[in-house]
Amino acid sequence: MSASAQAETIETVQVVAKKTGSALMESHEQIQARLNSVPGGTNLVDLADATKLSSLSDALNYQPGIIVQEFFGGLDQPRLNVRGSGIQGNPVSRGVLLRQNYLPLNDADGSFIVGLLNLRNSQTITVHRGANSRVPGSFTLGGDMNFITRQQGNRVHFEKGSFGQQALQMSYGTHAADTNGSQEWVTFVDFVEEKAEGYRHHSASSRTQGSISIAARLNETIHNTTHINYTEMAFEMPFVLPKSTAESNPTWVFGDGVPIGFTLPADELDFVNLTNVANTVMNMYRRDPHRATDHIRLANRTTISLNQTDHTVGWYLQSTDDAFVDPFTHIETQTDTLGAQWVIDGYPTGYLHYQVGIDYNTSDMPRSYTGNHPLQGSKIGKPYSDFDLTAENQAISFLLDLQLTPEIKLIGQYQWGKAQRQGTDEAHPNNPNLNLSWAFTLPKLGLVYEPSETRQRWFFNISKSIELPTFWELVAVDLNPLLTWMSQATLTPIEPQKANSVELGGEFGLSDHGNIQITVYRSQIEKELISTASQFGVLAQTSNYENNTIHQGIEAGFSYLSNLTHSDIQWRGSWTYSDFYFKDGVYKGNQIAGVPKNVIMLEALWQNHQFKAGPNVRWVPDDNPVDHKNTLGQGAYALLGLSLHYYFDPYLHTFLVIDNLTDEIYNSSYVVRAESNELLPTFLPGNGRSVSAGVRLHF
Repeated sequence: MSASAQAETIETVQVVAKKTGSALMESHEQIQARLNSVPGGTNLVDLADATKLSSLSDALNYQPGIIVQEFFGGLDQPRLNVRGSGIQGNPVSRGVLLRQNYLPLNDADGSFIVGLLNLRNSQTITVHRGANSRVPGSFTLGGDMNFITRQQGNRVHFEKGSFGQQALQMSYGTHAADTNGSQEWVTFVDFVEEKAEGYRHHSASSRTQGSISIAARLNETIHNTTHINYTEMAFEMPFVLPKSTAESNPTWVFGDGVPIGFTLPADELDFVNLTNVANTVMNMYRRDPHRATDHIRLANRTTISLNQTDHTVGWYLQSTDDAFVDPFTHIETQTDTLGAQWVIDGYPTGYLHYQVGIDYNTSDMPRSYTGNHPLQGSKIGKPYSDFDLTAENQAISFLLDLQLTPEIKLIGQYQWGKAQRQGTDEAHPNNPNLNLSWAFTLPKLGLVYEPSETRQRWFFNISKSIELPTFWELVAVDLNPLLTWMSQATLTPIEPQKANSVELGGEFGLSDHGNIQITVYRSQIEKELISTASQFGVLAQTSNYENNTIHQGIEAGFSYLSNLTHSDIQWRGSWTYSDFYFKDGVYKGNQIAGVPKNVIMLEALWQNHQFKAGPNVRWVPDDNPVDHKNTLGQGAYALLGLSLHYYFDPYLHTFLVIDNLTDEIYNSSYVVRAESNELLPTFLPGNGRSVSAGVRLHF
């Protein structure tokens, strides 16, 4: 567009308060085309019509290669795993780069809080599984996930369900354009309020989220988006249980008295007396473990499209006030993070694409550790450790896509990074300080083969990754469970874990009705970060495993549409096989605890013009170990679900979702130890049978 045309006055602006299309949003096809250029496993998740989205598992079920294990069954922090990156964290806070509208949500030390994601306001989720991630600043074995906000569609959504679950969402957007369509603006406002009393005792949760998105096409070459997000989240923690309690009284928590239904042989411990002591020492109602988080984020992204290059500049500011209270310690963190990216995409010829990316972020995150009063749940005295923590990262990425033939594309990436982690203990100035600095290079090389006139895509890559310890790992706690104010926390240097990965896979169409994808990978890891919990079930320490470990697996998924006479059946499913083991060392040959070996998801939905209904299954067929010595298992389980949807017209949609239809008692997750036994508090029972019903109005 010429300069004189840019200066012309906009004569007419039409504002339309209804669902409208926008040239400012990437289409599903555009996003899929970009993912098809990745020589590795990817996921594209469409949430436009998703209904029940209380947790991350609701959004990512049926996605191969992604495992979500619920913790407390409410609006909390599930354990997120991709290829075993960060699998033992408690709270789960590392291993994957989470992005919101293409810019990082993680703080600079690599940590994140899963509950800050606004799933109900997300249009699409894209995933690069593993070290194949092409995003500047993405270093880890787990890859990255990008949550893209909706920018259109007015909506009122209300749902109510078992265990006091309730959610309300209201969205409103406007779309404006000048008469010749050269300029365009979209404003979108969204509000979500959720709460739940919880399946287990002492497991109530609540979350309030608000967002404002402003997107503008200033002319044919400049696009800009601004996002303002606010989250206020709180949830109680019912804590872990011994195996027998979790299996017979899954709603029980310490403080409820002696569980019903226990009998132990006479030569065992006096269980009643032991339980009475535990109920006094570990009373959840008095100690009141919980998490409360306030978060605000401002992000801006501008793309300037020139003849043969696109320049994208993004920056974000976020502030998080987080109080994580376990039964013994109040851990309070105030984090301020600044990040910026500049990405240049060049297209000098039809067979060559290059990208230069610069990524920078820094966080100031002071954190205090204060003893928890065992009878009142309040802080006792002054912090026993008061850390001043800072993290900073710089990364430069060079990427090249070269079309060797019409069917074969060569992809190469070279990423240089530098990271610093610094910390001092203001409460104990004589304690050792932390001053860590790492510089590293991450080369990647891959091929994509797409035979002409077929619905096939095959890929291969070899990639190097690195995972830096967050401050949750760099602080080690020596816990005193009774005299909690006498506990100690120290800054402990830990080396990054490094991995070399090889990946092979592909996808192909099933006529015009579906597709199958499968990926096989193997990663050899040096100095894997191994986190273990204390005897009391809280995270105690993280250290480097001094010998090699192996992460390998198979990720497969399918979808298929069967056409009937007057209706259809939509089939979909996934199988994620994770074989993670210690290759050498003290645990040689043992499975690395933290992730189920097999997770199988299946769903079949019968649908006609107005009605859609069908069953689903989540199956974990193995008794997976919960400790690295493989002495205690989680227990196999299968969960049956059912969903029903009715569409009165294009504007009104009602639904009913039943989870765990048979009321199966099972352990959804657990804490990981070096060695465990049945008497230690280890397991987190999953929700019993639950029913959610709702209505959604589009206008």
